[in-house]
Amino acid sequence: PPGGKGGPPQTGRPGGGRQAGIELYPAAPPGGEGGPPQANPQEAGRPPGAGLPQTGGTAGGADLLRQAGRRLTDPREGGASMRLRNITGSREVIAASAYVVHEEKECRGKWREIFGNSRPVHIEIGMGKGKFLHTMARLHPEINYVGIEKYSSVLLRAIQKMEEEELPNLKFIRMDAEEITEVFAPGEVERIYLNFSDPWPKDRHAGRRLPSRQFLARYDRILKDGGELEFKTDNRQLFDFAVEELAPAGWKARAVSYDLHGDRDLMQGNVMTEYEEKFSAQGNPINKYIIYREK
Repeated sequence: PPGGKGGPPQTGRPGGGRQAGIELYPAAPPGGEGGPPQANPQEAGRPPGAGLPQTGGTAGGADLLRQAGRRLTDPREGGASMRLRNITGSREVIAASAYVVHEEKECRGKWREIFGNSRPVHIEIGMGKGKFLHTMARLHPEINYVGIEKYSSVLLRAIQKMEEEELPNLKFIRMDAEEITEVFAPGEVERIYLNFSDPWPKDRHAGRRLPSRQFLARYDRILKDGGELEFKTDNRQLFDFAVEELAPAGWKARAVSYDLHGDRDLMQGNVMTEYEEKFSAQGNPINKYIIYREK
């Protein structure tokens, strides 16, 4: 989509749809037959949450990426990278990964059991390659993190990071965000992160935007009292839309910035995503808000 008069192209995380007549984000290919390996319930030394619908077998994201022989990039970056929308075998690796929660809808209301503790749960919706959430989990071992990503080839990169540096307080789910209330029970999540989400530029797709009032209603159902949502993007049009959605949805802003990196207070403890590093280096201002819903 156009980035404003004379401006650069709009940016956003992949979430389907078309731009300029090009289908950027087709559906992922169907996976192979069979499900993830079943854990032996009698196996000794199982991790916290064993026996729950959460783990598979041995992860192999790094091997699969090496076999692909190509650099995994995001489809929205355009050019040759658009050919890497899918990596053959990625679904099989995800199905067998111990870092991915499987049968996620059976986990609703059971996240304390899955992590084996009662620490707060923070989630990122549309986590991409996982750099932001992996860094957050490393910096904050007192918090449990769940990364949600729809696209197998991108989730594969997050699995690779976990193979290189395993963190006990981080898990992944491959799912569509529209089903979020079927995976988390009311009050089970303390904080939600949305980072550089797909702008879905066409008006008829407004309800698919992650900061839309439709999604805000879903987030409200899973956030605990006093919970917050943080949203960052370089896309000014998407950010203006997100701010305008707050009042109709009954949310309030705790902080709003149209130049995050120029805001000393909001920059304290800020962890940059891959996109944030890229676009801020190009001189694009980063927008951010922190919002909450009084219940």
